[in-house]
Parts: sequence; structure tokens; C-alpha cells
Amino acid sequence: MTRTGRRDAQLNRLWGAACTFAGIFLLVWALSWIKSSVVNEDLQNHCEVLRTTSLNRPGSNGDSIP
Repeated sequence: MTRTGRRDAQLNRLWGAACTFAGIFLLVWALSWIKSSVVNEDLQNHCEVLRTTSLNRPGSNGDSIP
């Protein structure tokens, strides 16, 4: 194998490894995003309820509690 051919083979392996890593990363990210949106589909409404109840609590706006 010539020097150029060996270098091309190494670059091909390097690009293959980089593309494989990127593909696995994107696949895991997509699966995590799908899982979190399915598990926490009502998360936005739940957080809104928590925020409004904590804001309406006596003493939460700096007033002293009698």
C-alpha cells in the first residue's frame, strides 16, 4: 500500500468514527427528548400551577404573615 493510500484509509476510518459518534449522539438525544415529552407531557401545566400557587401564598410577596 502506498503512503497516500494508507493516509486515505486512515482518514476514511477517522471520518467513519466521527460520523458514527455523531449518529449515535443524535439518536440518543432524540430518544431522550421523545421519552421526556411523553413522560412529562403535562409538565408545563404542572409548573404553571406550582408557580401560581406559590405566588398566591400569604407572605410570598414580602408581606408579613399575621
